[in-house]
Amino acid sequence: MSDVHRLARLTVEEALAFGPHLAHLSRVGQFEGVAQLWKEALPWLCEVYQAMGISLVYGTAPHLRHRHGEIPGPVQAVIDTWEEQIIQLQNWIPPATAPMSTPPSPPAIESPLEGIYLQGIPLWDDNTLVGGLTILLRGGPPPEEVLRRGIALAEAIALIARLSERLHGLQQRLTHLTLFYDIGQKLTSSLDLSEVLRETTELAASVLNADASSLMLLDEKTQELIFEIPVGGAEGMLRQQRIPITQGIAGWVARHNTPAICNDVTHDPRFNSQVDAMTGYVTRSVICVPLQVKGRIIGVLEVLNKRQPEGFDQQDLEWLSTLGAQAAIAIENARLYEDLR
Repeated sequence: MSDVHRLARLTVEEALAFGPHLAHLSRVGQFEGVAQLWKEALPWLCEVYQAMGISLVYGTAPHLRHRHGEIPGPVQAVIDTWEEQIIQLQNWIPPATAPMSTPPSPPAIESPLEGIYLQGIPLWDDNTLVGGLTILLRGGPPPEEVLRRGIALAEAIALIARLSERLHGLQQRLTHLTLFYDIGQKLTSSLDLSEVLRETTELAASVLNADASSLMLLDEKTQELIFEIPVGGAEGMLRQQRIPITQGIAGWVARHNTPAICNDVTHDPRFNSQVDAMTGYVTRSVICVPLQVKGRIIGVLEVLNKRQPEGFDQQDLEWLSTLGAQAAIAIENARLYEDLR
């Protein structure tokens, strides 16, 4: 179903009445994110529906889940099952014989309790299933006009959420491009190696919204990584500490010349807890990229403990890899300048 058809389901009067609130949700999604948009939208949908409760599953893993109002335990169990079916259908792959076909709609949802009616609303982005809403109503099904208005409004909010995600993504890319330009200017304008290292490491933690970061340079003679610039937890204790490249996630990255993401170090056999034991810092998640010049590893750049619960992602890895590539060149230039001096 096209975006135009979705919005057309709201009458002119409804669009005018709901317009200010939809515009507010659009601003929330753009500047505060889709999670906050839905958090504010659910109470409003409850009011429009005159519902006792509402439940949402939205997006891809990790799926966004919000609930509002009164949802009895037995009903919640049924909703959980229906939402899992939504997630399974999101992973549906069209058959080779009909590659343009759309996934089947989720089955109807029925309340296990008398006196409570459940209305399940799949949320679509064109032919892509992006989530589902479950509305809890006292008594039987609502009047047809109330149902139509509620579904149209839910679909309009889902459309705003998707557009907000895309706009937010474009804004992030623009911000990153601006940062890359600024970083390039700063890194190439200084031949002071310590300043280059400090600038790189602080930017890595700040932009990825993480608690700590460290830039380690490789001592080729001893095959050890040296903590040149640690930023964040226990940085004073770590400076100039050495670890063999045979140990830890950073050592693995240096040996294999391959970046790594680990959002739960307790389940990663590469993680070495000795540094945490020495400093008292607790590492939860790690993202690490190699620093290389003309195929030669000169160190690694590591960022620890992403503040968002979902952890580091592929976009973070791409950003850090680009920063690491710029930093490696700047480090090599600064080293050459120091040798010339």
